[in-house]
Amino acid sequence: MLATEEYESFVKSCAEMALAIDIPNRLIAHAAILENNILKLSVEKVDVLTGSFPEFFFSQISGEFEKALARQVEIRIITMDGPPCPEVQQLRERFSNLKVFKLSEDIRGVVGKKIPHFMVSDRKRYRLEEFHEAKDFEKDPSIKATACFNNPTAAGALHTTFDRVIDIADPLN
Repeated sequence: MLATEEYESFVKSCAEMALAIDIPNRLIAHAAILENNILKLSVEKVDVLTGSFPEFFFSQISGEFEKALARQVEIRIITMDGPPCPEVQQLRERFSNLKVFKLSEDIRGVVGKKIPHFMVSDRKRYRLEEFHEAKDFEKDPSIKATACFNNPTAAGALHTTFDRVIDIADPLN
């Protein structure tokens, strides 16, 4: 496994060149590196299906997240395990292009077993986690996922999946 600085350099190069290769992700710190690069390149739309978007993780991507919102990128988030951290809620008050939804408990159990967490952007780039139980990533930073910066077929399928899930989600008040 690459050290964080080497991983960051590798991911940045893949992103800038829009390489159509699968990039493995084994640590939550690497997830932030991937998602920052996805957000940095986003032009139109980012969809995020996640557990809860906790503060310790969101703080690592908040800068690029806010920059994307300021560029008028539409960002939609669906959380499965409760509301996102307060910082996301504050951004929602400032940016009308940020929409946050949650799944009700009865739906969450079904969706959570069928659809893994992901971030997808502009029908081109994505990060897709393998299925995992809810966990405390501060205590156990391991996570398995794959990302790609140029796979329109997979990214399009993830946007379509998101659109199906959002139809059964509730807007967060």
